[in-house]
Amino acid sequence: TVSYEKVLSRIEAETTRAYEYLNSLGNVATSEQKSDIERRLNDVKNKVESANKLKEQDEAGATLILTEALSSTQKLISFMTKLEVRENVTIEELVPVVPTDEERFNALKLNLVDASTTIAMVEVGLKQLNSSSNDYIAIADTISQYRLIEIEANAHLTAGELEKAEALVKGILEIVKALEDTMVGLGIKLEAEETEEITQ
Repeated sequence: TVSYEKVLSRIEAETTRAYEYLNSLGNVATSEQKSDIERRLNDVKNKVESANKLKEQDEAGATLILTEALSSTQKLISFMTKLEVRENVTIEELVPVVPTDEERFNALKLNLVDASTTIAMVEVGLKQLNSSSNDYIAIADTISQYRLIEIEANAHLTAGELEKAEALVKGILEIVKALEDTMVGLGIKLEAEETEEITQ
């Protein structure tokens, strides 16, 4: 197996090279492209720090993180080389950005709000069905299931347990999509409930 130290020294050399490339780009790259590259080089730096922390307990796992970071750095150098020769390639294709915890938190909040909005529309559409019909009962049961998972997801989100929240939100989005498809299949259009305007 490849030793931790060997990968670490390689990554140090490659990141130095990447920063040299970045500084030499000049007008070849836009300021947005440069900041995209810097953001990803910071991701690499964060991976190296994570690997250093993990090394004592799990050297193999830490080496794997470093290997991923090395691969990202090499792809960034490749991207910058392509910029110089004006090849058409996007940085997101080569090295997807690693979202910060704050970005992950905000994305989860947004997904939960979107899901809640759709569920509210499903509940409005549900009024068009006979409450004793199989479809009504199945949809109502699924909404109850959604509510339980939503409470759990919000609890994990509040506690800062992002991975657990992400797993639950993924399940929520699948439930919401299934409910949307069911309503469309029943010929029910999803619309927000009309609220009466309050006049002074």
